[in-house]
Amino acid sequence: MKDRPGFNVSPVRVWLRTLCARLDKDLIIFFDDADRLVEQALLSFSSQLRVGYVERSKERFPRAIALIGTRNIRDYKARIRPDSDSLGSASPFNIITEALTLANFTRDELQTLYAQRAEAIGQIFADEAVDRAWYWSEGQPWLVNAPAKEALEKILVNDYSPPVTGEIMDQAAKI
Repeated sequence: MKDRPGFNVSPVRVWLRTLCARLDKDLIIFFDDADRLVEQALLSFSSQLRVGYVERSKERFPRAIALIGTRNIRDYKARIRPDSDSLGSASPFNIITEALTLANFTRDELQTLYAQRAEAIGQIFADEAVDRAWYWSEGQPWLVNAPAKEALEKILVNDYSPPVTGEIMDQAAKI
């Protein structure tokens, strides 16, 4: 990648191109925690994706790429050098076509989610467990799921016969 000063290697783009060349179907890839990249790493990563996207008629490249994170990378202010002005955005290219936000669950949605889990695996969540999950998470998606996972895997050790109680959810939240 020679179109950007300081970015002379393209390991991400080369890896994606090589991977796509080996597949007989289009690739759709998700990069989780993409918002953890900062400054030079984020600039390099997004630049490599942009070059791959632009050159996709010449070389195989993923059909779609989703950058998953808690924040939209377009909201970052990145600098090429510590003493330089901000680029105004972490991504120097307009490669984002849509940004979606997963809103927090409501109390009723949290209860429905746990009921679906109960239906799928037979694990019952007592009403007080749902109340405690709501208390600890306020519906934030990761915080809704993490204590339930801790309760099932670490506290109940995958024994689905006893119901998950409020006390178990409190223990799981502390873990």
